[in-house]
Amino acid sequence: MTDLAQFDGQQLAGITCARCGRHLGAWARRHGGPVRDERGQEYQLWRCLEPCVRR
Repeated sequence: MTDLAQFDGQQLAGITCARCGRHLGAWARRHGGPVRDERGQEYQLWRCLEPCVRR
């Protein structure tokens, strides 16, 4: 299970990469399947299209 506390709001919204935190724009790929928080809210995490470095 993914610990969503390690991600900021922009990462949870798909604006920045879930791995490195860079702005994604139109160049992104899914980072695993959808995950749910303790309240049942579903999130789809995204990462850079090109390889990136985990922060």
